[in-house]
Amino acid sequence: MISLAVAPAMGMRSYARLQTVFILQVMHSRNLIRSGKLVGKFKMDLGTVYANPDHSFTHKWAVLTDPDDLNTAPKGYLKVKSRCYE
Repeated sequence: MISLAVAPAMGMRSYARLQTVFILQVMHSRNLIRSGKLVGKFKMDLGTVYANPDHSFTHKWAVLTDPDDLNTAPKGYLKVKSRCYE
């Protein structure tokens, strides 16, 4: 599970700050042949987190996809817990 805490210096209510996108990437690391190879990515903006109750996105499963081939099945899932602090 990945936990993220975001605490911008000037407050979250700024529209530009809510459009900030963060990207979670999962890479292979155990196999020397595949080391550093991208498994999948998940993109999300802070506005999605802020719009949820308590400004948190907790215990949700992020679908990891291959950005180069969007027609394939999901590459995996990542449990995400994130929260915006004002």
